Amino acid sequence: MVGLAAIVMGAAAVALFPRFIADLFKPSLGHVITGVFAAIVMVIATYGLFPVVARLFPGTTGATASLYRLMGIPHATPAILGLLTLIIVGEEILWRGVVQEAVAMRFNPAGRGALLAIAIAALIYGLSHALIGRGC
Repeated sequence: MVGLAAIVMGAAAVALFPRFIADLFKPSLGHVITGVFAAIVMVIATYGLFPVVARLFPGTTGATASLYRLMGIPHATPAILGLLTLIIVGEEILWRGVVQEAVAMRFNPAGRGALLAIAIAALIYGLSHALIGRGC
């Protein structure tokens, strides 16, 4: 359901804000370097924090293993991979596009205001997904 919501809301964002969304897909060298650096930090944080999260929330390990089994060969059919691609693009448009921009507009985009906006948008994203795991 979360994936479907991401696809629908991402498509709505594209329909409502086509110019803004098009600008998101015009990366500069600085954005690419920032993205690669952020990806490295996220991978390190994921592997470093997963044991802590798994200890605090024991169901996390089984749910994660189930997800990886679904996405592994031979289950990764073209339909699943296509759907996963749509979900990822929808979530990126929604969370890093619309939500991040809305939060950033509330703060000074230069300096510490940008970092605060990123932290708040990440917190909103995390809380929205954490609530799903709680049956909300």
